[in-house]
Amino acid sequence: MKKYFLLSLLMGSLVCGLAYAQDVTNQKIQKDEAQLKADYQKKADHDLKRLGKRIKHLKHRTDVQVNADLKDATLKLEAQKADVDKKLADLGNSTGDAWNDLRKGVDKALKDLKVSVDEASQQFEGKPTTAGK
Repeated sequence: MKKYFLLSLLMGSLVCGLAYAQDVTNQKIQKDEAQLKADYQKKADHDLKRLGKRIKHLKHRTDVQVNADLKDATLKLEAQKADVDKKLADLGNSTGDAWNDLRKGVDKALKDLKVSVDEASQQFEGKPTTAGK
C-alpha cells in the first residue's frame, strides 16, 4: 500500500512539474513571438522612413525642375508609400498569428516600393537639375 501511495505521490509531482514546464515554455514562446513581431515592425518602419526620405528628396528635386514625368512618379511613390504605411499599421494592430500573414504583405509592399523608388531615382539621374544654382 505504501508503495502505491509513494508511486502515486511521485507521479502527481511529475505531472505537476511537467505542466509547469509546459506553461513556462508556452510563456517563453509567446514572449519570443512578441519580440520577433516588435523587431520586424521596427525594421520595416526604419525601411519605410528611409524610402520616404528618398521620395521627398526626389519630389523636391522634381519641384525644382518642374519635370511632369518625375512629378507624376513621385505622386505615385507617395501613394504607394501610404499603402505600405497602412499595411504596417494593420500589422501593428494585429494579434496572435495574424501578424505573420500580414508580414508577407508588408514585405512585398516594401520590396515593390523600394523597386519603384530605385527606378524613379535612376530615371532622375539622367535629368539636369537647377537645384543649388
